[in-house]
This record gives sequence, C-alpha cells and structure tokens, in this order.
Amino acid sequence: MKTRFIIILLLILALGTFSCTKKQSNLPDESLKVSEFRTIPSFKAMFLALDKIEETELSNLPLTKIIPAQNDTLYLAFAWGVLTSDAQLAIASKNQNQLTSITDQFIAIAPQLGLTQYGYQLRDAVKPEIKNRDWLLLREVFYAMQTSVDTLMLSNGREKELTFISLGSWTETTNQIARLIASDYSTEKSRTLMTNAWQDLAFNLNLILNKDKITSPLLSQTIELVHKIQNTLSSGTAEALTLEQVETIVEYTKTLKELYLES
Repeated sequence: MKTRFIIILLLILALGTFSCTKKQSNLPDESLKVSEFRTIPSFKAMFLALDKIEETELSNLPLTKIIPAQNDTLYLAFAWGVLTSDAQLAIASKNQNQLTSITDQFIAIAPQLGLTQYGYQLRDAVKPEIKNRDWLLLREVFYAMQTSVDTLMLSNGREKELTFISLGSWTETTNQIARLIASDYSTEKSRTLMTNAWQDLAFNLNLILNKDKITSPLLSQTIELVHKIQNTLSSGTAEALTLEQVETIVEYTKTLKELYLES
C-alpha cells in the first residue's frame, strides 16, 4: 500500500516537472525567464508549531467550507491556498471527514485554475487513500501537490496567481495557528509566527499593482492588510510577540480572508 502511495506522490510531482520541461523547450535559449517576482517561502515551516499542540485542540479549529466571494481567478487562487493550509491542519488533527471535504473542494475548483490534472489525481488516487488514514504519507502527498503546482505556475508565467495562492495559504495558516497560540499563549509559541513571508508577499502584490496600472480597491485593501501584518510582526521584541500582538494578527488575517471568501 505504501509503495502505491509513493507512486502517487511521484506522479503528482511529475505533473509540474513535465510542464516546466515542456515550457523550457519552447524558449529560444532553452532557459527559463528570470522572474521579477520574489519567491514566497513555504508556509510548511509554521507547522512546526503543531508539535506543541494537542490533537484535541487542533480538532476544534473552524475549518469551514471555502467559498470564493467571486468566481474570479484571483479569488479562486486565494481559495486554493486556503485549502492547501486546511488540508495540512486536517491531517495534523487526523480528521478524516474534514480532509475528505477539503479534497472535494480542491477537485471542484481545479478546472477553473487550469489544474484539472491535479483534480483527477485527487479524485482517483488520493481521495480513496484517505480511508486508510496513513497521515504521514497524506501529509507528504499534499505538500508534493503544492510543490508541483508552484512549479507549473512558474513555468507558465503565472506568478500573479501563484502569489495569491501563497497569500491564501499564509493567511489561513497564520490565522489558525495564531488562534491556537492566543488561546494558550506562551512566548515560545509566539515565535512561530515570525517570518519574512509577508514582506515578500507585499513586494509581489505591489509589483502586480504597478504592472496592472489600474485602480483596484481589492488589491489596495489587500496590500494595506499585508503591511499591517508585517508591521505587527516587526514590532515584536526578541523575535517574539505579546499576546495582544498575536490577537492583532488574528484579526488582520481574519479581515484578509473576508475580502476573498464568503463568510
């Protein structure tokens, strides 16, 4: 069974690699164009905080159905990022029903983001394996899927959508983990929230705003909130946050989610 699952993981990684190779072969010098966009760090590192949190606490997280506020690419990309984070939270809490629901939501929006092949893999290979409850393998497969999606987006010049996927995953991960830290605060736990990801997100979002050369209230509000989150993190001392600062992070990320998702 594990051998079969490892094969599934490799197939998912291969989807992104094949697309990247195909894209490179179409370029005159057979090299990828250097992107102006910054690479956003993976939210994976923040999940180290979960080692300090009981499964019973994780199971109480409000992982509700994700509904994009509009049927628009950027809203859908944000939703995909949120689902990526929620999948890992469901796996960490060993919640089979939640992970099944999240997988169904991935499958539903995959075609609208040009990720149909990933939807097929989730439907035909990954979803049945959730019943076996091999949480370690499931965790690695979902991480592998997002790595492959990142590769696909970059190879096709879709940095804008990738930025919003990263925004969704960082917003959800930060919001949910900050909630847990606020409910049982310690200085050590608060350090988990410290990251440069929000600075990189702000850079990419400003780049998108300048490239589009249009007035976008949504993008302006998003950039403002991202800066507020980054400023709150920067105001911490000794690379730690106070309880009040953690609670502020919860509110800012909650507001950011509400811009893109129906409540």
